[in-house]
Amino acid sequence: MLGLADSWVWDFWTSDDGRSYHLFFLYASKALHDPEARHYRASIGHAVSTDLVSWRRIEDTLVRSDAPAFDDLATGRVRSSSTPTARGSCSTPAPR
Repeated sequence: MLGLADSWVWDFWTSDDGRSYHLFFLYASKALHDPEARHYRASIGHAVSTDLVSWRRIEDTLVRSDAPAFDDLATGRVRSSSTPTARGSCSTPAPR
């Protein structure tokens, strides 16, 4: 199980590339003190596992930009495909 003692972690999603499982998640430092502030300071973390139990953190997938920016507020979507690479976005989809 993945746990980060010094960060709030929420909104997990996974991808299986056939060799490893990839766990993506939103997280923000508990140094912010106010849990609601995490939504304005979130990054997208990344960890990998071969057994869904033991996880190894690797480089963050996306980090927020300096304000003002499109990603000031954590929101997102993930698109799954049959290809081994997962693609995601920190922006909301355009209205149809």
